[in-house]
Amino acid sequence: MDAVGHLPLQIYHLNRRGSVSQQYPPSMMLSLLKNRLKSIHGRELYKLRKQTVEPVFGIIKSVIGFTPFSLRGLAAVQGEWDLVALSYNMKRLFNLKFAGI
Repeated sequence: MDAVGHLPLQIYHLNRRGSVSQQYPPSMMLSLLKNRLKSIHGRELYKLRKQTVEPVFGIIKSVIGFTPFSLRGLAAVQGEWDLVALSYNMKRLFNLKFAGI
């Protein structure tokens, strides 16, 4: 492994979509993670993994009342999700503005 973090011995394989992806041996990935965690910046980045997004989905389901998608098809569902996300973000901004933050 060099100073930039490039890994040797990449294993290439075809994934389900038919495109080529890379995979490294687990021992090599573990050593890479350990090296990253030795730095302060690496530890700060790894701490971000502890953040959870589950409260957002809980609010969307219970407060906004969105559970199943009403439309079918990827484009329609994406549009519907965009509206749900927009309503959540507007609700959040409204609450933050009046909370004085």
